[in-house]
Amino acid sequence: MSYRNYLLVVDKKKFNKIKKLNAQELWDAIGEEPDELDVDDETGVVSPPYWRDVIEAIGGEEVSELGDAVFYKGCPIKVYDYLKKAFKVKEVQEWYNNDTEFMIAKPELLDGIIKVYMKRVEDNYTQLLKKDSEDPKDDFGYPLKPQLERLEDEIRSQLRWLKFVNDSDSKWCLATSWMYAHELFNIIHIKKIFNPKKEILIWAGS
Repeated sequence: MSYRNYLLVVDKKKFNKIKKLNAQELWDAIGEEPDELDVDDETGVVSPPYWRDVIEAIGGEEVSELGDAVFYKGCPIKVYDYLKKAFKVKEVQEWYNNDTEFMIAKPELLDGIIKVYMKRVEDNYTQLLKKDSEDPKDDFGYPLKPQLERLEDEIRSQLRWLKFVNDSDSKWCLATSWMYAHELFNIIHIKKIFNPKKEILIWAGS
C-alpha cells in the first residue's frame, strides 16, 4: 500500500495499445530514452518509465489525489478486491508494483470511496457535537479539545479551504479543496462522468 494514492483516467483504446509492451517498448512509445539510472549496471536490464510519464504520453489525466484516506478504519473497504493487473508483461507489472502501485480499478471502487468519505464526514461532525461533559475522545483515544475550540477550528478550516473550491480547470474536478466534505462531491462527480466503455480507471500510488 502506498501512502499517497491517485485515481487516473485514460482512454481505453490508447491504453490497450501499450499494456502488452515490455520496458524498452514503453520508452519507445512515450518517445524518450532511458537514462543510466534506468538501466541495471550488471544485467543491462531496462526499467520501465515513470508511470506519470506513460499516462501523460497517452493523454491520461489524474482525476483525484486520495492520500491514505480510503483506508479509514472507521469504514474499511477492501480496495484490492477492486484492482487487477494493468500490464501483461510480468516484469513490467512487478516493477510498477515494487515500490509503488499501478493497477486497473473496477468502476465500483468509486462507490467504495464515496462510502468511506461519507463516513469520515459523518464522524467528523459527530465528534464536533460531543459535549465537554461527555469526556469526548478522538479516534486514537486521546482527549479532544473543548467543544468551542473544536467548532472554531472547524470554521477556520472551512473558511480556509473555501478559497480553493472553484480553483480548477479540469472537467473531473469540482473543487481543489482537500476537505473530505468537498472531496466527496469530487468522487461523486467522477463517477457520474466516467465512461467505462471508452475509459479505464487506474489506481496508482507513490
